[in-house]
Amino acid sequence: MQHRACGEPGKVETALVEGATHIRLLGECDMMVAPAVHEQVDRLLARGDARIIFDLEHVTFLDSSILSIFLMTRRTAPSGREVVLLCRPGFVRRLLTLLEMDRILRVCTPEEWREQTAAVN
Repeated sequence: MQHRACGEPGKVETALVEGATHIRLLGECDMMVAPAVHEQVDRLLARGDARIIFDLEHVTFLDSSILSIFLMTRRTAPSGREVVLLCRPGFVRRLLTLLEMDRILRVCTPEEWREQTAAVN
């Protein structure tokens, strides 16, 4: 198996944005990054956060291991908890739409998310 050397290696961070913890993915997110993403999801689920928010704005590549974590999060999140994928139009959004993940998970831009949450609060 050959790994592409052209992109930025994937990273996972958490950030507190307007009172909600975001799991921020950066660069090429593949099976090497998956354990760190899974660990962050487990932490937020155990803490009881109402929403699991993935910030995908700075992702340049996603593989099936990361996509399966999104689906696993939706499946294992208790009723009433929401899974949100933040991304702009482009590669990641097209991929999520082609795989019809936008039918299962909430996919929106950060601006759409802010407008929706402001309307609720």
